[in-house]
Amino acid sequence: LYSVAKHNLPIKMAIMNDGRQQMVYVWQKLFFDKRYIATSNANPDFCKMAAAWGIPSVWCDHEESLPKAVEKWLSTPGPCLAEFQVVPDICLPMVAPGKGLDDMIINHDNNMNSVRILSYVPKDAQAPS
Repeated sequence: LYSVAKHNLPIKMAIMNDGRQQMVYVWQKLFFDKRYIATSNANPDFCKMAAAWGIPSVWCDHEESLPKAVEKWLSTPGPCLAEFQVVPDICLPMVAPGKGLDDMIINHDNNMNSVRILSYVPKDAQAPS
């Protein structure tokens, strides 16, 4: 934030705050017998952190207010930080510990109880950059 403020960089920063380390939580649920450790966050107020550096911010905690929050965030001249309070969800695709890209998990049920494994990835497949 210091560098952004010092150089008045015209970038938009988005924080999707689900209150925990969701990808780690999902790994612990799916692959480590639900032995959860260090996945809950006590996050700071990111908007106040931005304000401390003179960076404007937007905070959104309801889907109904999302369009106005995004509009304000994107239309603010110069840098702007947006903190979106989101519901934790599984992030796919993912690769299980010790597995290769050809064993990628690409689908799940809503309770993360069953997953579908991609059985074949073409050898010329490229990861997004």
